[in-house]
Amino acid sequence: MKKILLTAIAIFSIMSCSDNNESNDITEKNTATVIAKIDVGQENFPTTKGTNVNRGTIPTTINSITVDVVNSNSAIPANQTAFDLVNTGGANQFLIENVASGSNTFTAKATTTGTPKLTVAPYIFTNDATTDAILKGEKDAVPYAKYQAVVGMNIILGAPQEIVFPLQTNNGRIIGTVETAPMLSSTNRKVEVIAERFYADNTPVLGPITVDLTGNKSVLAVWNDDTALKGNYMTYIVNVYGPDGVTIEKTFNKTITIIESTGISTKITITNEGLTESINYGTFTIPVWTEINQ
Repeated sequence: MKKILLTAIAIFSIMSCSDNNESNDITEKNTATVIAKIDVGQENFPTTKGTNVNRGTIPTTINSITVDVVNSNSAIPANQTAFDLVNTGGANQFLIENVASGSNTFTAKATTTGTPKLTVAPYIFTNDATTDAILKGEKDAVPYAKYQAVVGMNIILGAPQEIVFPLQTNNGRIIGTVETAPMLSSTNRKVEVIAERFYADNTPVLGPITVDLTGNKSVLAVWNDDTALKGNYMTYIVNVYGPDGVTIEKTFNKTITIIESTGISTKITITNEGLTESINYGTFTIPVWTEINQ
């Protein structure tokens, strides 16, 4: 019986004993058992079989792993196995049974344990330190991101092979605060921000949201869900009204585009002259997400 060994960080090796049956019939003699050691998480979906496997060095931000195997022969049923990660008491190897010989497509899927988030929440500006603490709290949260790698491999029974899974994501995250500068706040001029999200083709994700920023009112927006994908973008339109509270005196615009595998934190302050901003970029991979302050 053939065995496939998937080594750490998505390098998949195939180790097997010899098998003399190379017929086209679907029998136990031309199927394989896969041993997988993977350093990534998974997307939850229905599975044909599952088992507990010791977590080892895989971080606790990953709860499970799924691998799909589809043979080019449509008569051979697809093979899907889910692995639930445990600290102790589970298996030491990831076993995927009955991988047929011939051309196979292996699909590894991973999802972080981060919760999808889409919020626009008002808050009262106190000081820069408080705003920075709000941003830090959101940045410290585990980002929501789905990863996938699809690799084709011709399985030859009795021959050692290796499969490399380059897991990638199109997910990104935007965390942003918008507030008024002290001099503008003190005038108590009416200030509003209109936030809207768009797909890369400029189609709105949903309608615009208008938030009143008069005085020391401020807003925190977090975009980290299934629509937070590479190329999609968020726009801010800021209107500053005249003393009558009816006539728009000044308008400012800002656009922030989702970058794959990246968290973007923005701190925007509205002044009488325009917008000032502090933007931080943090790249993330499985299992590490790092934030870089600029």
